[in-house]
Amino acid sequence: MGGHEFTWKYYAHYFDVDAHRRVTPFALLRYFEDIAIQQSEDVGVGIDYYNEEQVAWLLSRWDVRISALPRHREEISVLTQPMQMRGFLANRRFSIHGADGTIMVEADSQWIFLDAARKRPRRITEELYSRYGVHGESDGVPSPRSPRPVEQVDKQREFSVRMSDIDTNGHVNNIRYVEWAFETLPPEMVRASELRRLLVQYKKEVRYGVDVTAHMSLSEEDGFTVARHGISSGEQLACALESHWQSAR
Repeated sequence: MGGHEFTWKYYAHYFDVDAHRRVTPFALLRYFEDIAIQQSEDVGVGIDYYNEEQVAWLLSRWDVRISALPRHREEISVLTQPMQMRGFLANRRFSIHGADGTIMVEADSQWIFLDAARKRPRRITEELYSRYGVHGESDGVPSPRSPRPVEQVDKQREFSVRMSDIDTNGHVNNIRYVEWAFETLPPEMVRASELRRLLVQYKKEVRYGVDVTAHMSLSEEDGFTVARHGISSGEQLACALESHWQSAR
């Protein structure tokens, strides 16, 4: 099931790791973002294709499960595979493997194929099915689990969107929302814990010059500290997130 697999080797650089020399969640998402583009370039439907055809892939959801985090100077293999496509929706799977082949991280994602000029979803073309090796429309494209809403605000912070937050599509890079959300977490909890799961649902694009508010609530559930996050732009929820943390071993 699914389309062509694509693997790329990465090296955990110093700028990818935290004070414990573990790869940060933001670096993991950068690896995933990068390898998706690498595969698209490899099969001939990369950035030039997007510009010529005036199309784009808009990330809708993440579900990232972490068993172990790569460490500084560790060589890892990152694998991606387009799984299901139907209409304008597509699912893509990712995994990170250690040198011995052990799966360290797994992730599922959902994407919307977009007419970039009209800012509207567009049916995925037969060419893309063929290039990615996905054989025909799926019966359905199941969504990764949605984050649960913030029930009470334990902490919030405000941010202004900078030029450095903007990506090649002209809006805030997907990883920035996660960075803003984590800025509301207690630093002592983050230092003493490891992220085990991250759910993200992008709801509204945010552009340069806008002010956003990150808000968060914490609870204890089945041995995990669970944070529910929201990123709001004005009165609208731009991104919902949920992070699960466990005491570091």
